[in-house]
Amino acid sequence: MSRPSPMPMPTDDGSSRMPAGMLSGRKLLWLIILLGIAARLYRIDGPFPDWHYYRQFDTAAIARNFSEHSLNILYPQVDWRGNSRGYVEVEFQAFTFMVAALYRVFGVHESLGRILNLFFYAGTALLLYRLARDVYGRRTALFAVGFYAFLPLSYSVSHNFQPDTFMVLCTLAGIYYFFRWTEDMQWKWLAISLAGLAIAVLIKPFCLYAGVPLIYLCHRKFGWRFLAKPVLWAYALLIIVPMVAWYIHAYHLWTIYGNTFGIFGGRVRGVYLGGDIPTVGTLLHNLGWRLLWEIATPVGLLLLLAGLFVRPPSRNYVFHWWALGFLATIPAVPSGHSGHNYYQLPLVLIVAPAMAYGLVRLMDRGTLSWRMAGAVCGLFLVFCAWGIRPMIASSVELKQRIAFGQRVAALVPEDALIVFSYPLPYKPSWYSHRTPDGDLIAGDPTDFYDSHRKGWSLFGWQTSPEMLQKLTKYNAQYFATFYPKYVYEQSPQLKTFLETNAMPIEVKGRGIIYRLSPPNVSSALVEGH
Repeated sequence: MSRPSPMPMPTDDGSSRMPAGMLSGRKLLWLIILLGIAARLYRIDGPFPDWHYYRQFDTAAIARNFSEHSLNILYPQVDWRGNSRGYVEVEFQAFTFMVAALYRVFGVHESLGRILNLFFYAGTALLLYRLARDVYGRRTALFAVGFYAFLPLSYSVSHNFQPDTFMVLCTLAGIYYFFRWTEDMQWKWLAISLAGLAIAVLIKPFCLYAGVPLIYLCHRKFGWRFLAKPVLWAYALLIIVPMVAWYIHAYHLWTIYGNTFGIFGGRVRGVYLGGDIPTVGTLLHNLGWRLLWEIATPVGLLLLLAGLFVRPPSRNYVFHWWALGFLATIPAVPSGHSGHNYYQLPLVLIVAPAMAYGLVRLMDRGTLSWRMAGAVCGLFLVFCAWGIRPMIASSVELKQRIAFGQRVAALVPEDALIVFSYPLPYKPSWYSHRTPDGDLIAGDPTDFYDSHRKGWSLFGWQTSPEMLQKLTKYNAQYFATFYPKYVYEQSPQLKTFLETNAMPIEVKGRGIIYRLSPPNVSSALVEGH
């Protein structure tokens, strides 16, 4: 049986003619991508912004530990490790591993992680153009890349020190090259698709939702006969098996060392304690707000409605099935979607082409002239700038806290273990660290990263004299907090305990640092192995 010839590339009106001006189109594509890169250079060496600074400090700490200790990707380390080696149950650390390799060459500079994300952004934009071109046509694809470049969620995440830009690139590569394989049956495309999607699900298992558009592409090409093709079953196994193997290994790290990002370990079993479990109303409100201001913008939402429910000129509904697959992840991981907007970053890859197709259709139907379309795009950029501004800003308080961490670095010996505390108004349903006594405690990386120290992190309501005395058994030598007023409110006995049983190192200004008295034991115990 002969191979089918590749499907002709559609234009925006659905014909199969190759459009003129291909070279100028490529120049415009690269101009848009370069403008997106230039915009992301703003404050690329600045402090982490307030939005998701917690996640960024954790990511940066893992990268720094890789570079300073071992580049063994199987054993990522955190700083809120207590007295253990810090190996942690976490997603596959492909991004931090690459950043650490750059650190080994150029030194530890957080801007390197952000620069790496610029390359991932550019790669994503190129693949998005190709997929949108094959589904909607060239003009739509160019507008889609332009929208993706400046939508607030896309901009902020790719500007930050996070792995999600790499994750969506891998997801897009998995879907796009699988589509290419179904078109011309070249095995190299299937291999690239396999590699991309395997990495994506290692980074975030919910990326398995990409199987929905892949099943659609299989049915589109083979009908239900795809179920009888061994190569597709092998493809699925080669994606799922490494993911399962990694998370079994990651859980094993939790059982031995007691550090977790909450994947399986650190959960309070049998009861939900409160604030991090969203109600349906909270979840829908958060997602609706982000769709309006971060994922589409108000003007983009109107374009989305104009383009989403219309048949693509290629009659290829891969973006629609992609959207359905992604939406299924929301009830599967409601806490992640409610609390973290970067969980919705893949949605931007679906929304941008639909917005672009809506704009092109309105222009082709005469509803919008080129001048009016330009005004719409200008208004879109205004909304983007308004939405981006708070997402990349660092508050005065965070800058002061960073300075406090640097003060700790100046006053606390480099090899000393320290206890940091910060207030939390509720009791969460999972915790980051398990002490040898079985206590589940916090894992805020901020002060550890800024001070370049290791030790324990406590919520304010956990910071009791009894807990500090427990931790001194495991060689906790210092206590510090940037929030003494609030921590004292949550643990009323703490202030008296510190004033009578610890040595003040610095008790002035916003933060406090104390030297804890050594325990009355002959030798300190060590957590982990």
